[in-house]
Amino acid sequence: MIKSVLVAGCVLFLIQSTQAATLPFYESFPTTYAEGERLGGATSGANWDTGNGTGTGSATNTINAALSYSGLATSSSSRGILLTGTPSSNRDRGVTFSPAQPIGAASPTLYVSFLLNVQTPSSATRGLAYFRNSTSSGTPSAGIYINSSSQLQLVKSGTTPAADTSPALNPGTHLVVMRYKWTSATSSDEEVSLWLNPISLGADESGVPEPTISTTDGSDVSTLNAFFISQKTDASGTFWMDEVRIATTWSGVTPIGEVTLPSQPHITQAVVTAGEIILSGTNGVPGGSFLVLSSHDVNLPFAEWSVVATNFFDENGDFAFTNSVSPSDAKKFYIVSVEGAPPSTPVAPTILTQPLSQTVLTGQNATFSVGASGTAPLSYRWYFNTNTLLASSGNSLVITNAQASNAGNYFVIVTNDVGSATSAVATLTVTPPPVGGAPSGFAALNGNTTGGAGGPIVTVTNFAQFDDYARVRPGPYIIQVQGTINLGTSNARVTSNKTIVGLGTNATLFGNLKAFGVTNIIVQNITFTNPNKVGDGDGFTLDNARNMWIDHCTFVDCGDGSMDITHGSDWVTVSWCKFYYTFNSGHNFVNLVGHSDSNSSEDSGRLRVTFHHNWWGELCIERMPRVRFGRIHSYNNYFNSPGNNYCFRAARDSEVLVENNYFENVKNAWELYRTTGVDGKVYATNNIHINPSWSTTDPKSIQIPGTDILGSVLNPPPYGYAPDDASSVPTLVIDGAGVGKGPFAP
Repeated sequence: MIKSVLVAGCVLFLIQSTQAATLPFYESFPTTYAEGERLGGATSGANWDTGNGTGTGSATNTINAALSYSGLATSSSSRGILLTGTPSSNRDRGVTFSPAQPIGAASPTLYVSFLLNVQTPSSATRGLAYFRNSTSSGTPSAGIYINSSSQLQLVKSGTTPAADTSPALNPGTHLVVMRYKWTSATSSDEEVSLWLNPISLGADESGVPEPTISTTDGSDVSTLNAFFISQKTDASGTFWMDEVRIATTWSGVTPIGEVTLPSQPHITQAVVTAGEIILSGTNGVPGGSFLVLSSHDVNLPFAEWSVVATNFFDENGDFAFTNSVSPSDAKKFYIVSVEGAPPSTPVAPTILTQPLSQTVLTGQNATFSVGASGTAPLSYRWYFNTNTLLASSGNSLVITNAQASNAGNYFVIVTNDVGSATSAVATLTVTPPPVGGAPSGFAALNGNTTGGAGGPIVTVTNFAQFDDYARVRPGPYIIQVQGTINLGTSNARVTSNKTIVGLGTNATLFGNLKAFGVTNIIVQNITFTNPNKVGDGDGFTLDNARNMWIDHCTFVDCGDGSMDITHGSDWVTVSWCKFYYTFNSGHNFVNLVGHSDSNSSEDSGRLRVTFHHNWWGELCIERMPRVRFGRIHSYNNYFNSPGNNYCFRAARDSEVLVENNYFENVKNAWELYRTTGVDGKVYATNNIHINPSWSTTDPKSIQIPGTDILGSVLNPPPYGYAPDDASSVPTLVIDGAGVGKGPFAP
């Protein structure tokens, strides 16, 4: 609201008031923050006083990001901030707590809330905001992340989010609340929780609703020193954020109803002489500030008026100041602005952040975003290759399932009633997905293993998409996995004629993937993890599956087996994979080939598997592999898992060819395990052993020299291959095995 009083000839006083805040910290991004200014700049730097520099790509103050939420007290006259694109370097900006907020029995909680609107989904998992036990930006003590599916995640004392995710954020404005909570003096039990669009706004602590997600994973802190809005180089996307509150109570960050405006200050004296301006009055904001502005032209936009002085109300809200002015200024107009600037005249659009050129793989999505300021409403018209008007009408353009025909130049024209602005041209380059070659070994037989070759290339970022293409739709399909996908609490399935390939170095399937009764599957460049033993408890289960190639994958902390090959599975190659654990669960049993001595009807004559250039590393204890009935060819693998029980175990009716491998600091490189039926056989040749040992307490485990005569399946193997010298195996495998290596290296 603007209120004007004409006094003393040419002196015009306008008074503007904004919201009053009684919380420990409340940021509405008021209109005193200059439109288009980077957060932490001249007008917002008093609050946002720490963090990275305010360079290109920083969060930007803009009226377009002013948000509201039903039932929550919000400002009716403020800006918000725009987070868009990928900055050239990290641009986190923060608020320092003075004093630092202790976390302990006497002060167990600290909350933050803010409003969030996703304009363009993030290209990958990225941070949004975080508490930190330091006044400088860096690793979050408690942070909120958002993934490419627009699901929120939490992190505690780290940069890798916990697995739990919130529901995906639908279009519109959302209320997000995070809490850091002290629990006890026990180490690493403090809890970080998140609420998405919570109920019970304004409740006391006894009425705080159940959080949407929580985590205790990570080290505890004893103080929290600052809060940061995150704008790093790790991902793109466009977000609006507003109404940041930090308090030690739930009610402090979820106040109900309208924010009350302070009453208008009352001017009791306003005089301009040849040398000074005298201003006094009452009813101001106690301790608040006001600006005195001047201009020769009352019609000039208020943003262009000159600042004469900054003054303060006293503890009672009274004010009495005399400011010196030059004689030539006696005929100017003057404005008093209280915690804000008067509304400006309409402004034509200005481009704040340009759309950026990018390269995507065939089948991925591409997103161009623009940040613009100007008097609302703004309209956006996107163009392709100069003259093709596209359907998108927002500040972002999304090209889904990009193909070669989508490659080219894109730009946008932003208009309002005053004028228009044209963005820079951004170029989209579409490249084919990485080629992982063709399998060798048993997977190259029985008609070869081609996966989804010749089928459409699609990119999936969540379980619904993954399940649709991997299980529901008949092949062929090449399915590119982007980011982490939680497979749920039961086995996820893949059907025949599919290739599943990870994009980048962090594509992860969390849970148990199962190939059951299917054929012709290729899986490459995927991290498998299943610490909670969902489904069969494995990372990847092959059950009656034929022609399978698993290549350049990483298996970590899978609760039962990393990858089990059972129930008559056949024609399998496992190449350039890494297997390891970060803790010993008591069941770090890696690869089971043949699940039961009594399953000869399914397994006899099948279970033909080639293992080459794989790495069994930290805390792999047994089954590298354990074999019943199968015919296993293992060459150029690296075994380096101190504390193991055995590597190869040849059990009933099995045969294993072990050649040109490298065994370092392991026990029982191979052994016979005698139960029923025909003894298993091992023929070992040209292997290297460093610090080997042999011991067992199991009378069924029998040390053998590895000189058994093998049958026709492996003597010789029925395919061509050229094993590397065993001495080169550690270097080759360490450099080449696992996700993001070999043809999938960045």
